Order: sequence, then C-alpha cells, then structure tokens
Amino acid sequence: MEHKMRAAKDFAKELVQNETPRMRWNGTEDPVRRQTESREKLASLLGMDRFEPCPLNVRVEFERPWSGHTETRFTFESETGWTVPCHMLTPKGTPKGVMICLQGHSTGMHNSLNRKLYDGDEDAQSGDRGFAVQAADRGYIAVALEQRAFGECGGTPRPDCYHAAMMSLMVGRTLLGQRIRDVKRAIETLKTHFGFAYLPYYCMGNSGGGTATVYAAALLEELAGAMPSCSVCTWEKSIANTVHCACNYVPGIARYFDMGDIAALIAPRPYVQVNGKDDEIFLLDGAKDAFNEAKRVYEALGAADKCRLVVGGGGHRFYAADAWPVFEELTMNN
Repeated sequence: MEHKMRAAKDFAKELVQNETPRMRWNGTEDPVRRQTESREKLASLLGMDRFEPCPLNVRVEFERPWSGHTETRFTFESETGWTVPCHMLTPKGTPKGVMICLQGHSTGMHNSLNRKLYDGDEDAQSGDRGFAVQAADRGYIAVALEQRAFGECGGTPRPDCYHAAMMSLMVGRTLLGQRIRDVKRAIETLKTHFGFAYLPYYCMGNSGGGTATVYAAALLEELAGAMPSCSVCTWEKSIANTVHCACNYVPGIARYFDMGDIAALIAPRPYVQVNGKDDEIFLLDGAKDAFNEAKRVYEALGAADKCRLVVGGGGHRFYAADAWPVFEELTMNN
C-alpha cells in the first residue's frame, strides 16, 4: 500500500501549535521583571540591534490648510540611507495627543487620509480605514507614516513585502523590526523638530498596520497606548492557519511568544484590541485567546480597566464607531 506523504506546511503548522512560549508570564513571578526580560528578547528576535545612530535630517516639504486642519508633509531619516515620508494633520485648538497611524497592506498611507491615488483605492479606504482623518477630527495630531514596502516606500502601487522581508533576514534583520524603528524615529522627530514633547503618543493601525502597532507599543515605552485592529490573534488561528505576507513572520518567535504575550508587554498602558466577528484571516476565537493572555498581565498590574476587546460586526476592517469611544475612555486621564 502506497504511503501518502504529508505536506510540509501541515507539519510546520503542527510544530507551531505544539510550541509553548518560553517567555510567557507564569502567573507567579514579578510581571514587570518578566516584561523587561521579554522586551529584550523580542528586540533581539526582531533584529533591533542592527541599527546605527544617524541624524534625523528632517525636511518639511509643504504646509497647507486641509479639511479644517493643517497638513504638513515631512520626511526624516530613520537610518543612514533610509528616508521615511509622513503626512501630519494638526487640528485647531489644544491637541489630545499624537496618533501615529499605520496603514496595512494597501497602496499606501494616502488611504489613511481618505485619498485616492490608484485604481482600487476605494476598496482600501472602505471599512473605516481613513483613521488619520478620524484622529484629527477627534482632536489628535494625526501622523500617517508610510511603512516600509508600502506605497512610496517600495510598494507603489501594490505592497511589495516579500523580497524585502527575505533579504532582511539574510543580514539578521526583520522587515517588522525596521518598521518599528521608523515609528521610534518618527516619535523623536515629532518631539524634537516639531516641539510635541509635552503630548502623549499613541499608535493605531489595521491589519499589517495593526501588527506593527502591537510590536511597536510592546517595545517602545514612549507610546502611551495602542489600538491595533484586525491583527491580534494566536499564531495558530492566524499566520499559521493561512498564507500570509512574509512581513508577519519573525524567526523563532513562536518559541518565546504568542501574540497575546507580545500585547501583554503594553500593560499597564491603555490597550484597545479591535477584531471583526467574521474576520477570516484573524479568527475571532484566537483573537479572544490572545486578548485574554494579555489581560492576565493587566490584572496582575492592577490595570484590568486599561485593556478592552472591541468586536465589530463584520470582517477584516476597522470599526471606528465601536473603537474610538472605548479608546478615549481608556486614555481620558493621559
């Protein structure tokens, strides 16, 4: 009788499912000490030690009134040879804080501004994905940051993550780690060049932007809170369950963390996890498991009221009407 061979992907999925995260908080040790150790390990896995210091070299390209706000187009240098473009919307009056907005796999950050540049952008902007405009309308300084391999940063008109992600692995980097580096340098730019050091900083994003949001908030303690959308879920019920973009994968990550363990590093800062009830990419039962893992650490730190799961009634998208009131409730005293 002929033996039927297994598919390699099925065997690999089983390996992920059988891993026990080594850096997971065990419920008895000091959770703050575990967070410190976990951040060091996560930074190492992402290749965050591969960046050399360099000047910010900020350039303001234009400033103009737009839709009741002031729009500023600027760039900065994240590392030698790499320039990051951003659009900032500054509302009138005293801002509530700075919201860094990370668009997911799309034609670029212009979708966060509800702007159409390419065919199909209408679809990219559907599902409340124009969250930079939403943030500015709610009184935040909103910064739409172009993520590496998206839009102007190598993904025009389509995202082009695969080759960049694979080549980054060849030199001990990850594409995700480089995106976090860009968020960190954006915060430095906004504080030092634009004078916003007095404000709290937040980060939000949908899908691939939500993934970068969670990792950034886990590692960058200068972020006062985070609102990732349709991105937080157990590995088993997300990137090990179906084919995803290469930028989601970090070598060795499942040996040490599941995604709930990464979200737990945000505690006790405000954390709003947004998921879609019918999201076929990040399944809701896995999203709930990831949230509950993070919530254990919030409870241990006496901050159970600072994390919230928001479940929208549809699929893979942001849910502005459901999420924003919760986020503003949790960050009210920041």
